Parts: sequence; C-alpha cells; structure tokens
Amino acid sequence: MSALAHQPPTLASLPRRLAADDLAEIVRSFTEAAERLQATHVVLDGQVRQLTAELAHANEQLRRSQELAALGEMAAGIAHEIRNPLGSIALDVEVLREDVGEVDPKRTLCDRVLRAVRRLDQIVGDVLRFAKDLRIQLAPTPAAEVFDAALEYCEALVRAHGVTVERSDLQATIDLDRHLMTQALTNLVRNAVEAMATRNGERSLMLSTKKSRRALRDGRRAEHVVFRVEDTGGGIGEDLLERIFHPFFTTRDDGTGLGLAIVHRIVDAHGGAITACNTERGARFEIAVPVRPEDRTRRADGRATDSLDAAVSRRIATKSSAWRRDGAVSDRPAAATID
Repeated sequence: MSALAHQPPTLASLPRRLAADDLAEIVRSFTEAAERLQATHVVLDGQVRQLTAELAHANEQLRRSQELAALGEMAAGIAHEIRNPLGSIALDVEVLREDVGEVDPKRTLCDRVLRAVRRLDQIVGDVLRFAKDLRIQLAPTPAAEVFDAALEYCEALVRAHGVTVERSDLQATIDLDRHLMTQALTNLVRNAVEAMATRNGERSLMLSTKKSRRALRDGRRAEHVVFRVEDTGGGIGEDLLERIFHPFFTTRDDGTGLGLAIVHRIVDAHGGAITACNTERGARFEIAVPVRPEDRTRRADGRATDSLDAAVSRRIATKSSAWRRDGAVSDRPAAATID
C-alpha cells in the first residue's frame, strides 16, 4: 500500500458541503462561547463591586464598634471617679440649704447648685449605661411587640406633639433581648418625635418591620428582620450623618450625645447593624438583626471572619455550579444579581 493512503484527509479532499457546514458550526459555537464568557465577566464584575461595597460597609461598622468599646472602657473609669465626689457635693449643699431661710438668696443659689449636680449625675449615668458590658438575654419575641413597647413608653410624648403613628408590622418572631431592643427603639422613636416637634406641618411617624436579605460582617448574605423608624422632621444634615453615632455628639443644648451611641452598642450586641439616611420628608433609621443566631457571631478580635478574596471565590464557586452542567458551560449565564 502506498504512503499516500496513510495521509489524513485535507479540507480540500472533503466534500464541499460538509466542510462549509463544519466551519459554520465552529464559528457559531465560538461566537456563543465568547458571548457567554463576556456575560459571565459582566456578572462577576458586578458581584465583585457589590461585595467590595458591602464588605467596606461591614468593616466600617466593626471599626465603629471597636471605637465605641474602647471609649466605653475609658469613660466608665472616669464616670466612677466623678460620681463619688458628686454625691458628697450634693449632700453638703443639702445641709447648707437646710440652714438658710426660705427667702434667703443663698437658698436659691443652693437650688441652682443642686440642679447642676443632678444634671451631672444624669450625664454620669448615661456614660455608665453606654460603657457597661452588654450581656443580652435572647428570647423568642414577636417583632411587632417590640414597637408596641417602645410606643407605650413614648405615648405621652407622641400625644403631646400631635404625632400620627402609622404601622406596618411583620408577623414574625425573632430571638432578641426584648428589654434592650425596646430601649433602642424607644430612643429612636423619641428622637423622631422631638425632631418633628420643632417644625410646623405634617407630623407622621412611620414604624415598620420587614424581612430582608442583607450582608453580614463576613460578606455572606443572610435573612434579617429590619425595624424601621421614619419621620417627617426635615431630616439630618448631610455633614452630620457620619457623626450621629459618635459618643457625646449632640445638636441639642440639653443632650449628652450618648443616646444613639447606646443604641449602636445594643444593636452591635445583637450582631446587627444600624443605618441612617434622609428621605424626602425627614429621616429614616433602620435596625437590621440577623434571623439566625449563628449569623450573629464574629471573631473575638472584632474583625470580619472573611476577606474580599474569600467572599468572591465562594460566590464564584456557587455561581459556577449553576453555570456548568455535566462539565459543560450552560447556555444561560446567571443574572447579574447576588441572591
């Protein structure tokens, strides 16, 4: 047999119709694969950007929590040192007050000093509440009942300022420290009512609970219960939004600036997050708490348990299982969203 018989067939030696069909199929397959790869690239790029933003937000929450904890330890020591002398001052002034007559100007001076001492004692009490180690006692709690309790505490204030309350409640139960979360929501409700009390016009307080999938500190997404407090008080200055949770920051003449800092610590103890933003009519605060207790933990040093690379790798692996079927790329790329 000649050597030519063992040579592989060439394109020219094949039937013309078969060669043309094969080329068209190859080109079509290549084009479809390129389009799928491009779509996959767009999806992954979008997910990386979203993960980067979410992890940056989570790290900011952790940084703020660490700062609050460190400041709380320092403030607790100072507050204890101040409280004892304050008690002695109050006792001595009370003795002096009893020794002067009812119309003596010195009695008025003593009353003024006592009011100042009580004010200082109130501030010290706020500092100690902010600084104390929060040990939450979790128990199954209907989400709507926490708002019920907060409104009960603020009932007189709401009625005095003619505020209309709108409710939109989620019928769900979540493990919470009912007392502490009620304290946090009471503070937000009181702040909202007082903000509206200084303005003319509509005074509406919108309270709602809902479920939402949100990012955890490690970049994963999990189901949260979200408590929302929204008012028509005109909103918060854009330059103040980043500072409102800082301890001792306040815009009120009689405020200690610890109310929202305490709220932040309560939310942080639940493994949740608190955010604030402006709406067209006022301000909106949201407290998001993970539904599952195992989603509320973080490392002992307070840092996130995952990195951006790990989060992206995990997300790619998850999506890849959906894109591939029996070792071949699926014909339909995943949508450009994160679950």
